[in-house]
Amino acid sequence: MRIKLIESDGWRLAWPRGSHRQDRQVTKPGTVTVAVHPSADFGAEDCGVYTEAGRAEKMSRYTVFIEPTATGYSAHVPDLPGCIAAARNLEETRQLIKEAIEFHIEALRDNGDEVPLPTRHIEQIEVSA
Repeated sequence: MRIKLIESDGWRLAWPRGSHRQDRQVTKPGTVTVAVHPSADFGAEDCGVYTEAGRAEKMSRYTVFIEPTATGYSAHVPDLPGCIAAARNLEETRQLIKEAIEFHIEALRDNGDEVPLPTRHIEQIEVSA
């Protein structure tokens, strides 16, 4: 699968691994990691594009936002800009984003970039509507 929106912004494939791909760009820092089930026919609108890379060190737990799309689900990690996944069902999306996080952090470390610290506090606020 080719993510046309990423490519149109000048990002080029740097490392493929199974259903995951990492793109880098000459003029922008960081790495974009995209995980999409290989049999899926997803477009860029299913993944969203988060292209600025963050900086920090050791992580252990990540907040992941998973949303339904017209063709399945997409996920992104606010603490790891550029780390996204999409699949037809929720369980596949969870597995792909987990793999994408590991791959993304590996690339950050391999490139000498600091790994961003995870968000430590997430809260849902209930309101009457």
